[in-house]
Amino acid sequence: MPMMSYPFSPRSSWEALQPLDDKQIRAIQKKLERQRKTAAKEERGILCRSCGHIITMPRLRTTVQGRHVHTFLNPSGIEFTIGCFSDAAGCRNIGIPTTQHTWFPGYGWRIALCAGCQIHLGWQFMGEDQAPFHGLILDLLVE
Repeated sequence: MPMMSYPFSPRSSWEALQPLDDKQIRAIQKKLERQRKTAAKEERGILCRSCGHIITMPRLRTTVQGRHVHTFLNPSGIEFTIGCFSDAAGCRNIGIPTTQHTWFPGYGWRIALCAGCQIHLGWQFMGEDQAPFHGLILDLLVE
């Protein structure tokens, strides 16, 4: 009868159940960071112009009301040119959504900050029956 081959030995199974020490945790963190950097290089991200933090990816560009790029004035008369993105994982969205002075009827908005340096990059828009999206100030981003 041939010997059975297992993908792991009983000892390695037991070892896998043991808590990791600091050296093992640092090794895993370094490997994950290398993988993240490699993935970012494969698809060049859209970065915060201020600190270089990855904000979103070009493939996440989307159209809202038939366009990707929109130019609006806020109530103070300041002009913003924004690009719409289906996600911006590099943003930290703050505040409770409001529909006051919204640029997109049916959507509430809240402020989107760079998760790296906390600079204001735009807004996250959320609608009741629509997918959320980010409107990011294009002058504050770099590809």
